[in-house]
Amino acid sequence: MRTPDILHRLSPPASGKPVGSMNLMVRNGNVNDIPAWYALHESLGLPYPQECQRVLPDLWRTLLSTGRLLLFLVEDRCRPRSARILSCCAAIFVTDAFCEEVKSRPLPFLGIQLTELYQSRRMPMLDPPQIARANAEEGLNVMMCFEGADRSSLSHDQFLAVRE
Repeated sequence: MRTPDILHRLSPPASGKPVGSMNLMVRNGNVNDIPAWYALHESLGLPYPQECQRVLPDLWRTLLSTGRLLLFLVEDRCRPRSARILSCCAAIFVTDAFCEEVKSRPLPFLGIQLTELYQSRRMPMLDPPQIARANAEEGLNVMMCFEGADRSSLSHDQFLAVRE
């Protein structure tokens, strides 16, 4: 039986075989990555209101510096340092109440909701001591947000490698 073509396209590259001329690395991000992260996020063309877009760097700086947000970046080390970030994703731990609110009335773009809550000084994100307490008790609510990938300069195979 022949394997369908779609499975060949979606399967990972053979071990040791480079995808294009990429050298991918995943790493945790920090406040120093905010300008590049912001540029990538802005290039995605997401429908953020102008005020929310303007506040994002301050929100991210606050969340990263207080341990309320974990940032994960995929970089191509073959690119110049200023253009290495290909993909980003953030993880936050949130209160039970916020989790229930989001589930009861799901809206697109969680990042917009988080930015608006930050502007009104209501942050549902847990800090490290709250995360530890919740983890020791009934568990945690984790949400992924502020994610995206730069597809503009990637072939289909390269994009799949970045997503993997």
